[in-house]
Amino acid sequence: MSRFVGKLNFAPQDPGHPSEWKLENNFGFLRYDGTLIIAMMHGHSDGASIPLLLRMIFGHPFSANRFWGVIHDSGYRGYAIIVRASLAGCTPKEAVDRCPDLPAECFIPSRSLTRDWWDRAMVEAMRAMREPRWKRRLLYNGVRRFGASAFRPHRPR
Repeated sequence: MSRFVGKLNFAPQDPGHPSEWKLENNFGFLRYDGTLIIAMMHGHSDGASIPLLLRMIFGHPFSANRFWGVIHDSGYRGYAIIVRASLAGCTPKEAVDRCPDLPAECFIPSRSLTRDWWDRAMVEAMRAMREPRWKRRLLYNGVRRFGASAFRPHRPR
């Protein structure tokens, strides 16, 4: 079963950009297939770039514990590390805490992950947060249609 790992701590990055928040610690999402997405500390998130008009439907990206936006942004912006949780030799929580020190064989190259992979991971994270199906579909279709310009190549590990 998919679930979030660790406590998400983040704060506004700049008063001039109130929708841009900075992660103050590593934060993870364990997918159904055993991959662990780790959004790295100091990464930035704007809650999946939900336009102001659509916030009336979805709510503010960081209200009601909408952690799925952080997971999606980490992949799109290249500050995520992907780990095969079964090879980490520790619990997912320990893997999130000591991410850079894990054995090299447990990492999945983030370059190999497509934009569609990240969009589907977002939907899975939304399901874990018990977002209604219609919201998951609407947001997925929105990022598929309009998200290409936000997708950036990933940094090598």
